[in-house]
Amino acid sequence: MVKFWWRYAMGTNIDAKTLKSALANQHISTTLRQSKYSRHVRRDAVPKNLWSRDVKNFPLTTQVDSFSDELITFQKLITNPTFSPLMADNLKDLPKTYIVTAQYDILRDDGIMYAKRLEEAGVSVRHKNYPGTVHGFMMFTKEPVTLNLGKRALEELVIFLKEALCNKK
Repeated sequence: MVKFWWRYAMGTNIDAKTLKSALANQHISTTLRQSKYSRHVRRDAVPKNLWSRDVKNFPLTTQVDSFSDELITFQKLITNPTFSPLMADNLKDLPKTYIVTAQYDILRDDGIMYAKRLEEAGVSVRHKNYPGTVHGFMMFTKEPVTLNLGKRALEELVIFLKEALCNKK
């Protein structure tokens, strides 16, 4: 999954050294972990029942000077609010928002944290986490592969859009 998301975010394949760093939770520098962005990435925003039982407390000792140019570029990308809205400093005055997350999605916690930040900024937000599903599950609403949860999620999104755009409840 790390390889897929790296290719998506960076547009290149991840090299073996960078992959090893990412899998050891050493892909984010100490400087970034202590920066203003760290306040946006809060595990306490994620309900404890969604925490993985096998999360390890990885050491956070990697120094910036040991980082490849690729990892430095990656850190710049993930803190760019255009790429990751969770990293925006100001979320006030945004429109009503509907956020869908899936239990087994690598981006689930980001979505949950973003919903919490929007709520704290006074934005009307509706968040729905779908258990037992993966990233992209809403695409499977027609044959040959149909997921009932995908259909239901799409129906709920349409209801939200009708309410938000037509001011109907």
